[in-house]
Amino acid sequence: MTKPIIALYQDLKDEHKEAIQSLMVDYQVKDFSQITSSEIAEIEVLLGWNHDWTEADFEQMTSLKWLQNSSAGMDSLPDEVKQSSRILLSNMSGIHGDSIAQNVFAYLLSTYRGMYQALSDQQEHYWNQSYMDDLMQINDKTMLLFGTGSLSQRIAEIAQVFGMNVVGVNTDGRSVKHYDQTVATEKAGAVIAEADMIVNTMPSTTTTRGLFDGDFFEKMNHEALFINVGRGDAVVEEDLIDALENETIAGAYLDVFQEEPLPADHPLWTAKHLVMTPHTSGVVEHFRDAVFNVFYENLKQYQQDGTLAKNQFNVKKDY
Repeated sequence: MTKPIIALYQDLKDEHKEAIQSLMVDYQVKDFSQITSSEIAEIEVLLGWNHDWTEADFEQMTSLKWLQNSSAGMDSLPDEVKQSSRILLSNMSGIHGDSIAQNVFAYLLSTYRGMYQALSDQQEHYWNQSYMDDLMQINDKTMLLFGTGSLSQRIAEIAQVFGMNVVGVNTDGRSVKHYDQTVATEKAGAVIAEADMIVNTMPSTTTTRGLFDGDFFEKMNHEALFINVGRGDAVVEEDLIDALENETIAGAYLDVFQEEPLPADHPLWTAKHLVMTPHTSGVVEHFRDAVFNVFYENLKQYQQDGTLAKNQFNVKKDY
């Protein structure tokens, strides 16, 4: 009888593959590139997903019981995969927390401490102290985080180390570690104007798409900063550009966008008071190790009883 296959679309180190094979002795462990068309139907566990695959590709994997996505977001998966009742589905939520949090604070510290202005002056050989009175510290500022998941918690933890006041927004206002206060989504309007910076970390769902629009930016403190490291479709980009151009808000940092790559003629490129990175804040230095650690923990649980230890996708919540 042919052994079922654990297929690795996500590249792993040889030592990772050996550990998986040692644990799962009754399975074949194969890189996806080594799998023949006749073996597709024998895949029981799949690590990673090709963004170009469709429902038809998924339907060929008739023995598939568990898909471990190699990214935190599930946007690239067809709805038929996300909503399928025949498979377990999990993501890599949590592995990007440190890198994304560091991008958030790189932006905040550079903005508050005048690094962008200093760099511009340096290129002009210009000794300029005219902005000294505008320099600020972040330790007494209020950060409002939309979403209180693992990424947001890491940002909140660091913010508290800096001595910031941290407020989180989640569906029901439940208390979460590292937040001084949490409020329910329906009551978020009461705290928006109090924030010195607002950070979106939420996944893409029907309730988050277009959440940050002109009305939202109007509610913000005009000296506040807006940061999006969640999903690009949460922001109405035209409204953000207007808010920046009209100085409704003081500035923004975007790592994610509605369309990626961002077209060269997109007006975001020339918007005032905006810093952008090309969806790189989640880059993890030792990515394969991080992916393996999550996958292997789930694999051990799967071997024992067919369930997953962490990061199982919730169809109803869409994340």
